Order: sequence, then structure tokens, then C-alpha cells
Amino acid sequence: MYPTSIFEDYKLHTLMEKVPSYVNLRKKIKCNEDKKSSVIKYIIESGEKIYDGVVPETVDGARFNLEDGWVLIRPSGTEPYTRIRVEGRDNNIAKGLLERGLKLIKEALKT
Repeated sequence: MYPTSIFEDYKLHTLMEKVPSYVNLRKKIKCNEDKKSSVIKYIIESGEKIYDGVVPETVDGARFNLEDGWVLIRPSGTEPYTRIRVEGRDNNIAKGLLERGLKLIKEALKT
């Protein structure tokens, strides 16, 4: 006899209902090659104020891990853009994270 699975009483749709669903948004903002490093530097230095004191991870741009989601702002390696990607528990949270990130990028482009 084959061993019984602990999941044999569950249907896939039942299991999927237990997996949290997050909203993912992304945008790209024009950024000349000569500005990319100063933009990311500004975001790393100033982003803590925008994202509730969270210190960003800086492996691939600036990533802010928050309680209700995350934000990644990084320069494109292939195009003259800075990219922002956010994930939030719901649409309102994701939109708020995106708006704050876009504001931060626009401020950085002015410096």
C-alpha cells in the first residue's frame, strides 16, 4: 500500500485559497545613463524617510521590505530608465507604495 498524503483530503482550489494574494505594480521612469547612479544614491540615502525608517537592501538598487509589502527601485541595465516595482497586500497599499516611490524618483532626478 502507498503511504497516504497529508493533503489527500484537500482539493487544489482549497489549498490555493490559503495562499495570500498580493498586488504587484511596476513602472519605468526616463533616466539618462549619466544620472542613474546619482538617482539610486539619493534613493538609498533618502528612502528611509519615505518608507517609515526602513533601511534598504542595496544588492540590486534599493529594496525596502515593509510590513504590508515591498518596494524595489533600480536602474535598468539595458534602457535609459529607472524601474520601480512594488508589491502590497491590497491594491490601495500597492498604489500608495508606488506613488511614494515615484515621488522619490522624481525628487532624485532633480538633484
